[in-house]
Amino acid sequence: MVVNTGALRNKLRRTRRTGVSNYTTAMQTIWVGCDSCSQKTSHLVLFEVDDGGPSDDGEVYIDPENGYCVLQCEGCKSYSFLHKHSYLVSEDGWETTETTDFIQYPRRIVGRQPIQHSNLLPPQVQRIYFETRNALCNDMNVLSGIGIRALVEVVCKERNAPGKDLQQRIDGLVEKGDLNAAGATILHSIRTMGNDAAHEVKAHSNDDLSTAFDVVEHLLMGIYILPAKASNLPK
Repeated sequence: MVVNTGALRNKLRRTRRTGVSNYTTAMQTIWVGCDSCSQKTSHLVLFEVDDGGPSDDGEVYIDPENGYCVLQCEGCKSYSFLHKHSYLVSEDGWETTETTDFIQYPRRIVGRQPIQHSNLLPPQVQRIYFETRNALCNDMNVLSGIGIRALVEVVCKERNAPGKDLQQRIDGLVEKGDLNAAGATILHSIRTMGNDAAHEVKAHSNDDLSTAFDVVEHLLMGIYILPAKASNLPK
């Protein structure tokens, strides 16, 4: 469905309150991340509901703590869902400041799109890749570390790399010509990160996990995607 944003903006804001909730067809925009555009873009608020409303006696209006919005990117027209959580923060015990956190669904990291041509990945590799990416986008840092290690392991298994454990199988990728020695050194660092996440329940930083995921994506491009695309080049 294509929304006529011009017509929507010309409509009056209509609000209806029922009990302790209210919903609004709010013709307004908000700047949030767009997964398709790979950047922050202007989004039209198509529909909004919050948990504010009158108190039990109907005399005092309660400010909403949570708001829920259906959004549409004004660039690519894709849809998303936004949760707004407002709360008061006091630094000195007296004066308070209202703060609002935003959580957008599907969860995303602005600027990090899925790897292109993921359909060229083997099914099991593709499944682990997207499960790990979802963990990364949802700030599940322990699971992300485990997933990144699992990605390396499933690649070694799919490529039949020799060795009795992951350390030896990474070196086995070098023997098979799928990886150079410098790349193996980096993968060993990722293996150690995954071991810490799995056995020590260590949550690595977002920056470290993002870098490790970049490395694994590069591995997937080099082993699966680029060779598959290059096979279609003129002989």
